[in-house]
Amino acid sequence: MTTTNSPLPSTSVGPSTSASTSPFVPSPTNNIDIDAENILHVSRNSLLQARQDVREAGVLIDEPLLSQLPDPPVMNAGQEWISAYLSLTPGTRIWAIKALDAIKPFQALSNSSALMSKVIFTANQEVKASSVLDSTYDLGIHSSIFDLANARQYIPLALFTNVNTKRLHREGLTLKKVKSSINGVTHHLLDLSQFESEDGMDSFTWQEAWLCYLIWLADAAQPVIHDRWKWHYTMLSKDEAVHDNFKAI
Repeated sequence: MTTTNSPLPSTSVGPSTSASTSPFVPSPTNNIDIDAENILHVSRNSLLQARQDVREAGVLIDEPLLSQLPDPPVMNAGQEWISAYLSLTPGTRIWAIKALDAIKPFQALSNSSALMSKVIFTANQEVKASSVLDSTYDLGIHSSIFDLANARQYIPLALFTNVNTKRLHREGLTLKKVKSSINGVTHHLLDLSQFESEDGMDSFTWQEAWLCYLIWLADAAQPVIHDRWKWHYTMLSKDEAVHDNFKAI
């Protein structure tokens, strides 16, 4: 009996180098197809590089990337960056990313300060005010107002004007007090009859007192209460009826 040897099936898993068995692949006709093809090349080259890194024998060389067609369409900066990135070899891409990371903070700072900054006034442009100026705002809220508030008594808006703020601090010890018993607790409170009525305030003094009152509320009241009265003042100050009929109101 005659026996013949049958050829064993091929066990090669690498790419074939025979031109006769390679299917015909048409060349890309536009830059979009070229970019897509280059992405495949880069992916395959990365696999080849990984095999070369472990010193595997017989690994093919990297597939060359296809060149862009002449007169490419206008691309934005992001598209140009991607296109340039895809044209690099795996090793060069790593170097490029490190270089970009090194200059990125400087570029972000430059763009923020030159293009995006809206700050016009800075502290280094200010001139320090003289400490000898007599400012009402430096006096703060007088303790008599806190006494009225702690006793849950009405606090006239007139007490927050600049004139009365100065008066409270300069004449506080000589101003008349009244003795009041509230819920079994004795209080010595400011006699409000010593001050002019709120009806006598003009619109300017009214706004002046309101602003001082809101500054005090920021420290003496809960934020929700301060915000509510601030909104109330803002609405009144914008109301034309208040300006046109202030005395009547």
